[in-house]
Amino acid sequence: MACKYGHIEIVEYSSSSLEFDVHSNIHSNHDICFQMACGSGHLNIIKYLLTSPLLSTHSDIHSSNNYGLLLACLNGHFKVIKFLLTSSDLKQHADLHAFEDNVFISACEKGLFNLLGFLIFDLKIEKTKDIIFYLEKKPKKQVENMFTLRDINSY
Repeated sequence: MACKYGHIEIVEYSSSSLEFDVHSNIHSNHDICFQMACGSGHLNIIKYLLTSPLLSTHSDIHSSNNYGLLLACLNGHFKVIKFLLTSSDLKQHADLHAFEDNVFISACEKGLFNLLGFLIFDLKIEKTKDIIFYLEKKPKKQVENMFTLRDINSY
C-alpha cells in the first residue's frame, strides 16, 4: 500500500530491511508494488523500484504485458508514461504496443492531448487510421486540430 499512496520512505525502509529468499517469487511482490505506483502516478517510487541497485533486478517493467504502463495511461499519468517509454535511466523501456496499442487508444478516448502529442510528434508513431476511427467514435475538436496542423506542416 505504501507504493499506491506514495510513501517512498516506507518503500525504501521495507526494501532495505528485507532478506530475499532466492526460492521465493520475488517478482510478484515487486511487480505489484511497481504497478500500484504506476497506476497512482508516483514517479519517485517507480524510479526507485526500477533504478535502485537492490531492487532493479527484481522489478520488471514488462511484467503482466506492461500492465504498469497501461495503468499509468488509464489514469492519465503523463510523466510516468513518458519516463517508462523514454528515460535514459532505464536499461529497458516499456513496450508502447503492449495490450494492442492501449496507450494510444486510451489517449484518444480520454482526450489526453499532451500524451497524444508526445506519441505522435516525439515518438513518431503513425496511427492515422486509428486516429480517424477514434475521432469518429468520440469527436474531440482539439485532437482534430492537432492532426490537421500536423498534416499541414508535413507538406
